[in-house]
Amino acid sequence: GLLRKLPVHPENLIYPVDSRRDIFLEKVFDLAVGLFLFALLIIPMLLIAVAVLVTSFGPVLYWSDRIGQGNVIFKMPKFRTMQINTPVMAT
Repeated sequence: GLLRKLPVHPENLIYPVDSRRDIFLEKVFDLAVGLFLFALLIIPMLLIAVAVLVTSFGPVLYWSDRIGQGNVIFKMPKFRTMQINTPVMAT
């Protein structure tokens, strides 16, 4: 007939397939927002780093293991908020 039967995948009903233009615009948007937030937060992050460095001995950053997409383990930097070599206390 007039309508051809096309394969319908259930995931495309929920998450439609994006065009190359949409993917490009999404990447440009992500980059622009990331750069804006970096520029906005770099001064407070530097102030926090100096405060941690001045108030305690040891590294400023703590590298925490996290589990990402596909159960891939990656390291995420965090500002250190605890003293180094603090004994573990039972709660």
